Amino acid sequence: MFDWKGYLDLANKLIKQDINVLINEACWRSAVSRAYYACFHKARAFAYSQGFQPPPKQKLWKEHKEIPHFLIKQVNSNLKKVGVDLKRLSKNRRDCDYEPLVKNIKSLAESSVMIASKIFQGIP
Repeated sequence: MFDWKGYLDLANKLIKQDINVLINEACWRSAVSRAYYACFHKARAFAYSQGFQPPPKQKLWKEHKEIPHFLIKQVNSNLKKVGVDLKRLSKNRRDCDYEPLVKNIKSLAESSVMIASKIFQGIP
């Protein structure tokens, strides 16, 4: 079984690359994406273990909004924060994957990886 922490470890390595400007930006964008997916899959597994009902297979894309909302609705304040932070990472990932210009991309990548590390620790 794949350990999603591998994506977070890769994100940490990607933010430390120093090759050239074009490749650096690709590394930083990829780091944001990998950090998000590491957290999304860990949160997804947790949500499933807590009774989250996934959408039909053809609509699994909805989980990207539903899982953070599931966490935000939890009684545990740490899980609520994880849900809020997961939403933030999701937005960062969409920006990095789809926007041709992302301001302060290196800082965004570094903060996204830091947030992802906290999320990973906050999910049981």
